Amino acid sequence: MKSPVECESIEDVRHGIDALGREIITLLGRRARYVETAAQSKTGESSVCAPDRQRTMLEARRRWAEEGLSPEVIEDVYRTLISHFIVPPALAPPDSPSSYRESFSTKGGHGTPRLLQADIGGTC
Repeated sequence: MKSPVECESIEDVRHGIDALGREIITLLGRRARYVETAAQSKTGESSVCAPDRQRTMLEARRRWAEEGLSPEVIEDVYRTLISHFIVPPALAPPDSPSSYRESFSTKGGHGTPRLLQADIGGTC
């Protein structure tokens, strides 16, 4: 893949963007597996929500973004990730909709927690 300054055409630019998009998706998948592992050790709503961890993580991501990106955009991205992976299946409320378990990705044998904060009463 060419660096942005080495691109000689819009096709080169698009190729670079697409290659990076694929890398980002691969990295998000790797991150999801870490989240899944962490979820196995969580025993209740307070440990799932982990507001102190969320706050420090978001502050760090905003600082990292200051190296050339919008801290607000990066925070939005990470808030979306947090809300997507917030609750593991074992902690889902007993009356969760049956679609809850169907919302898990099982590619590669990994289940990915996916229950939005609103689904647990918006307490996170």
